Amino acid sequence: MTRIGLQATLQDPQRQLSFGTNDVVHHLNYFSQPQTAAFIRRVFKF
Repeated sequence: MTRIGLQATLQDPQRQLSFGTNDVVHHLNYFSQPQTAAFIRRVFKF
């Protein structure tokens, strides 16, 4: 999930969180994962 628009992509690996392929995380529950909340807090420094 690095594409954020028609022409824009995220290339900085420090601003990407990958769960890889698994049976737990999918596009409908990504934001309910504790790892996602911790990542957002770290990236945005809050």
